[in-house]
Amino acid sequence: MSDYHKQIHTLFSDDSFPPMIIFSGKWGAGKTYYVTEHLIEDLKNVYSYNVTYISTMGISSLDDFKDLIVSKRYLEKKHDSNGVSKLIELFGSIEKNSLGNNAITSVLKGSTGAIKHYMLKNISNELFIIDDIERIEDCKLKKNIIGECLRLTENNNKFLFVTVDDELKLDKSFTEKVFSDSIIFSLNSFDIFSIFKPKFVHLTDSQNHIEEFINKHELYNLRVLNRTFKRLEALLKYVNELEDVNYELLKGKIINDGLHISKMYYIENRTVNEIISTDEDKKEKIKLKIRGSLTLNELFVRYIIGRHLSVTDVFNVDELPKKKSLLDTLLFEQPFSLSDSEFIRGVSELKYYILTEINVEIRKFFECCFYHEYLVDNSYIPKDESIIFDTIRILADQKTFINYRSNRSLSISNPKYKDIADEYIEKLDIETAGKEISDLYESLQVSFKRSMLYMGNNYKTRPILNKFTVTQWKSLIKGWTFNEIGYFSDYLFGRYRTFSHTYNFSEEKETLEKLLNFVKLELANQPVSPKKGTLNRLEKALYFSFNKLDTDNV
Repeated sequence: MSDYHKQIHTLFSDDSFPPMIIFSGKWGAGKTYYVTEHLIEDLKNVYSYNVTYISTMGISSLDDFKDLIVSKRYLEKKHDSNGVSKLIELFGSIEKNSLGNNAITSVLKGSTGAIKHYMLKNISNELFIIDDIERIEDCKLKKNIIGECLRLTENNNKFLFVTVDDELKLDKSFTEKVFSDSIIFSLNSFDIFSIFKPKFVHLTDSQNHIEEFINKHELYNLRVLNRTFKRLEALLKYVNELEDVNYELLKGKIINDGLHISKMYYIENRTVNEIISTDEDKKEKIKLKIRGSLTLNELFVRYIIGRHLSVTDVFNVDELPKKKSLLDTLLFEQPFSLSDSEFIRGVSELKYYILTEINVEIRKFFECCFYHEYLVDNSYIPKDESIIFDTIRILADQKTFINYRSNRSLSISNPKYKDIADEYIEKLDIETAGKEISDLYESLQVSFKRSMLYMGNNYKTRPILNKFTVTQWKSLIKGWTFNEIGYFSDYLFGRYRTFSHTYNFSEEKETLEKLLNFVKLELANQPVSPKKGTLNRLEKALYFSFNKLDTDNV
């Protein structure tokens, strides 16, 4: 890695130039992240500099800048007692025993002229890192700030300006006079990965793949990469701990598509909807691999950009490829990446799943049918008259479909296969939904705390409260003990706090509003009691939940 701290120290050690250096790099290159997370520590630990970082964002006058310098020196860093003692002597009205941050703050607010000059004069042997000065539009103010820094170097202070050289917009004759040199910040992919490598153990053996992506897509922004790597690390750790899941098969896709999503979101400023939309590039990916592009999985996209925080909700475990399933390997990989034996056995399992297997996942079944057609159309395998689109309904009617809900995030790109799959899913919905809701309601009547709504995972990411009528909810609330109402309140507080609220639960909004109005009326008629107390808490929970769905723009 480039030893920027060595270059900086070498320049500061040369007393033939002012100890003023420009540390320049392109917008979005990660200068500030590198400086605050790495360079400052190197300068402190290797060369024992007293380092103070200052951002000039919001500075509108030279006095503002001076105040910032003084406050950083005397309030935040708490340097040598000698400097504080001199301040005490100067401000004789301040009792020594009462001198503290509040007292000094009061002095700073009223200090002008000689007092502030004295404070600045007593700052010595400091390295100040000045960031964002190019964002100040007033060139005269920029010159005045730089001039003040130059004056402070007379007391053995040093200044490193983190900026975009071209954006300073100052006369070259001025910058050549005050700055000793410019250091250009630019890290290659190896340097970048070396910075993050110690923190992200699950990414270590994918270094070559990640570096290739960084170079190909010019994704050199350290802050963006750090955010992305943190989320990828957590997700990979979770997936790796799933016993039956083919982690090695998924790993490359998670990393590649995660980085791709970050580039689109942070660098290209695309919205979530734009990312998951099917442009020409994605159409080609889908043609090659049915499940190949995780950029089509909205929960994955939202997780990568920080909108969905729980790693356990990103994927449905049932839809992930299994270790011992060559069929899953075939579906998740491109045919040319498989060995001859893997491909032959995978196709054999594909046909068996379509023709012979009775208990099948509904969306996976239609994916297999579509993928078989893809392999035939592209001459990977010969045509089989028993597996063509005209026979799909006959084959589907022979199946017992299972786990259809957990596979809804999978994408079938071919319209004709998608339409027929949706038709069978809707039919299955009608057949099973009534019994499911009936069973759930019966369990709620017995106890909210012991119901599947509270204890299970099936309803954490899908709307369900709206499946019951308001009359049913009223009956439940009236029948519950105050303990059950309390658990229901806590459930509501947690249900909408961190998930993609508007995206996933907007259908529940109307039900929550009607329940809120009902609880308000109940409270008016209830005597003081534990039940009234928990109804009061339920009112707050319903208000919180409704407000979340009403205002959250996820």
